[in-house]
Amino acid sequence: MIRSIKLKNFKAFNDIKNNGMLDITLSGKNLLIYGDNGSGKSSIYEALKLSFYKRRLLENIKAPEEEKESVVATVLAREYDNKDTSGFEVDVNGTKIYADSTINDFAFKVSLLNLYSVMVTDEKIAESKKDTYRFLNLKKLLQREFLPINLNYEEQNFTELINNVNEKLDTFKEDIQITLDVDLNIEIDGEQYLNLYFNEAKINLVVLLLLLESIYLYSDRSTKSVIVLDDIITSLDMANRTFLLKYILERFTPDSFQLIILTHNLEVYKLVEFINNHIVKNNHFISGQLFEINHKIKFLDKNFIELKNIKKEIERDPKKAGNMMRRKFEFLIHKLARELIIGSNDEADEIVKFLGKSNKIYLKRIGNKTYTANDLVTEIEEKITNQTSVAEIITLIDAYKINPAKIAEISNIINGIKLYRKVIMNPLSHNEAPFAIKELYESLDLLKRLDEMEFEEE
Repeated sequence: MIRSIKLKNFKAFNDIKNNGMLDITLSGKNLLIYGDNGSGKSSIYEALKLSFYKRRLLENIKAPEEEKESVVATVLAREYDNKDTSGFEVDVNGTKIYADSTINDFAFKVSLLNLYSVMVTDEKIAESKKDTYRFLNLKKLLQREFLPINLNYEEQNFTELINNVNEKLDTFKEDIQITLDVDLNIEIDGEQYLNLYFNEAKINLVVLLLLLESIYLYSDRSTKSVIVLDDIITSLDMANRTFLLKYILERFTPDSFQLIILTHNLEVYKLVEFINNHIVKNNHFISGQLFEINHKIKFLDKNFIELKNIKKEIERDPKKAGNMMRRKFEFLIHKLARELIIGSNDEADEIVKFLGKSNKIYLKRIGNKTYTANDLVTEIEEKITNQTSVAEIITLIDAYKINPAKIAEISNIINGIKLYRKVIMNPLSHNEAPFAIKELYESLDLLKRLDEMEFEEE
């Protein structure tokens, strides 16, 4: 199982000024990470692929024998070095992997699936050259992906696999069934050219179920296996996302599997948490978020900065509580900046300065959709005609204007936290200065108010 992951100068994570490393302690638990596109999720996926499949990756680099070493070094640097640094380093459970490190064989196996895993394996161009027929071969599918599965395909009986997938399709309320022909081609309802008869979402579901059930049935179960899933759920339609997530969490239990789930979709993140906490009731999850702050990618363990956990630490270890509150404030500031579309990647102090003195912020929410000041300008441009009155433009602007009382409340809270950050959070983070417990509780109360701040349609 994976106990820890550290990335240094690897893709999205650089170590300039020693504050851009990724350092996650899992202790064998499942891991759920949410992050926007470009926040480093796929860097984690690629780091684990390099760690557990380096031999296969190197075999795919073709070069004359006398040039192989230099070509490999060039390719690995191009693929994995952070753009601002060089000399990447991946550390899994204390085992370091870098460009010219020896290949390590871990005692456990890792399966990796990402968004592209749902692709079919073969295409056939029609004689008219106007159509493309896509079909799926099970052997090619399993050999294409990064899975610890080694089968004798000529002798393997796949009846249990096909039956299991069909059973899940029934459970998911899908009106299709699959079969396997002698050449190991998958047919859906007797049809081999899948794209001619079925939509993409149904095909993607079949591919994912084949891969997941193959991992369950054919991977080495003598040790706890790891499954890494990078945004695979987004390839499905909304109707099947809940079904598949529930299936994954129920099928791959902590006694035999460790799950690492990466997603850029906040709804998927929340859905995994809900299913895990209220249906599966599995307490083996660490959940958190990757976000860019001061131009560095950071990971925040949600449990570490939960207000209830900070409260416990105030009495137990005030110095640790001060550090937790500082990080919570940093997280909330950038979360608020994203909500208000005011530059979430800026320096924290710049955002605090803006929020602390601003008296006008423009944002409109209708349902789940957020409209920003850019949308307001677009609407005004569309309205500016000879027939448009000033009153109509003002009405349009007012629809975007956040209530001044709410802005004043934000400013007061932030200015209060700024004071306590200076006199107590930062000093405690560096083991400096005396403190009063009541100041910690006042800081906690201000953080709670900021955490609960909402900007709903009024």
